[in-house]
Amino acid sequence: MPCLDLTNGFFALEAWINAPSTNMGGITVIRTPTQISVQKAGLSGSENAFGDFLYAVFGGGNFVALLKRNSGGGLITWTVSVVDVSGSSIGSTLLFSVNLASSQSPPRLAVSPGNGRLAFFWSGTGNLNEAFNMMIVRSDDGSVVLAGPGTISNHTGIDAEITATELVIHHPNSGSNDDTTGPRPLGSLTVTPANRDFGEAVMGADDPSLATVTQPITLRNDGSDCLTINGITNVAPDSLTPASVAMLTVVLDPGEEITADVVFAPTSTGNNISR
Repeated sequence: MPCLDLTNGFFALEAWINAPSTNMGGITVIRTPTQISVQKAGLSGSENAFGDFLYAVFGGGNFVALLKRNSGGGLITWTVSVVDVSGSSIGSTLLFSVNLASSQSPPRLAVSPGNGRLAFFWSGTGNLNEAFNMMIVRSDDGSVVLAGPGTISNHTGIDAEITATELVIHHPNSGSNDDTTGPRPLGSLTVTPANRDFGEAVMGADDPSLATVTQPITLRNDGSDCLTINGITNVAPDSLTPASVAMLTVVLDPGEEITADVVFAPTSTGNNISR
């Protein structure tokens, strides 16, 4: 799962378009009344789907939101998916479908400031100043990072924001809380094992290999965004090996881990060897 690298600020509204072709940031979108195709320069293959589509290219040409329209019985079923071309291959994720009256506007899309790696969706119900289906999702895999409330009545505007500590969906209204908030995605370091028994080292040993003990530790990012490790402070008698120091600075994607080697080198008896 790649890093989000989020920027503080409000999400920017994106317009759905129906142009027969668009080229942006290496992306080529070709649309007909019955089919749409998404390609990215340098990537093999394409994303092809059949139906009547609107679309929006965002995130510097790394993502394409697709909005499929199926009409019938006075209703339109809008189906939203996102095509991710930010990596080494093209992938598509189905997000949701919603039935709206044919007179209704389609679901709205706003994207996070900077790289557009978060997308905010919401829909009107057909009633004046009433909205539902609010969610902030990752643009690459569609996972929901903040779900909005149910139906909001008498709202005076819908938008979303990233702050230093939170994701916020603003929905000022007369019927419930004005905001829905959740934690901003952040990296989180897990060190395994939490404590390490180095055993014994022989001070003054003629064999240098007996004078120190080296053990590995695992550093893993168990958070929901990237984690930067600039350095690790040595606390005598423990220190990182030169090879482990050379790995830093390192940026870990969510779920990524590295192994570092720690050397126990006591200079006096009675050192605490459990760290």
